[in-house]
Amino acid sequence: MNRLKAKAISRFRLKINGREVVDFSGSAAITGYFFDNENIGGVSSNIFETDESFELRKKLSIIAQKKNVYLTSSATEACDIALASEKRSAIISFEGAYHGLTYLTRKVSFERGIDLENKIVHLPFPIKDSIDEIETINSVIEKSSKLLNLDQGALIFEPIQVHAGVRPIRKNLVSFIKELKSRYDLTLIADEAYTGYGRTGYFVYSRELGIEPDVIVFGKGIAGEMPLGAICTNRDDLSETGVLGTLSGNAKASSIALKLLGLIDEHMLNRVLTLSEKIKKLFSPLPNYFKEIRGSGFVLGIEFDEGFIKNGFNEIFREELIRQGVVCNLVGEGRVLKITPPVLIDDDDFEFGTRAIEKTILKFNK
Repeated sequence: MNRLKAKAISRFRLKINGREVVDFSGSAAITGYFFDNENIGGVSSNIFETDESFELRKKLSIIAQKKNVYLTSSATEACDIALASEKRSAIISFEGAYHGLTYLTRKVSFERGIDLENKIVHLPFPIKDSIDEIETINSVIEKSSKLLNLDQGALIFEPIQVHAGVRPIRKNLVSFIKELKSRYDLTLIADEAYTGYGRTGYFVYSRELGIEPDVIVFGKGIAGEMPLGAICTNRDDLSETGVLGTLSGNAKASSIALKLLGLIDEHMLNRVLTLSEKIKKLFSPLPNYFKEIRGSGFVLGIEFDEGFIKNGFNEIFREELIRQGVVCNLVGEGRVLKITPPVLIDDDDFEFGTRAIEKTILKFNK
């Protein structure tokens, strides 16, 4: 699929093909655009101790319930370092994952099967969360254990596989992950870059699913448009300064991140969950060209019926959304319409975006 050409023109709006649209694509991340009005220099928190970096790490430590927080320049970098630091044995991940674009995170994300050279086991993702699928995954684990050392390895997961089609981890997989951790004494790394910080209506979504991760990774807009990621862990040997790069967690990025943290409170999280239900109601009853709606909060996916994808209806539907005034993204090889408004979106822009979705549905339901 071709990427659309876009330009930010206000906090929650873009201009695409000459049209002004509300951004429900995920590009606006948590805060929307133009969130940064901090008149603070980006003093390196690696060279100097800065109040902003210190306060941010302290607050994230409390929220994540981990002893230490290490700041990076992105979630990709955070995942890479979290994985590399745990690479005593094999790494286990799920097919369809997206953990970043470094050499290691690409290998963990985009491959299949058992990678003996890089000591990575890619487990098939259980789409239906059936017992048969879980048994298939377990057979891959048993085969892998004869080829690689899994003891005290790392298992990295996304609570919702967004890029693969907004595929949430469900009950049987949750139980299997917890059993696998116990079986091999694994370090569980929750990649909450897309699902954390309130986007699902929860600050740490893996906990809502019943999984207690050993390591939590945050990213994607946690400092507005400034590059910032975070590793939350009980380990104390990753960095003496609490940052993992010269500009990682600099004073300006940390100041913006602190401002955002002050806005994501219980009221805001409940608002995301409430507004999410409004979006879901737009698709009730589910039109015949869709087969399922899934996700949580502002991380929602509506899967197109296979027959409608073959004739290009998915692209036609998205184009009509843009004509009506909202842009969403297609993920999962175009099979799923992803609806991800920014957490801080104002009421007027949210209503405008949802009305555009409603008008589009009504047009195709005629």
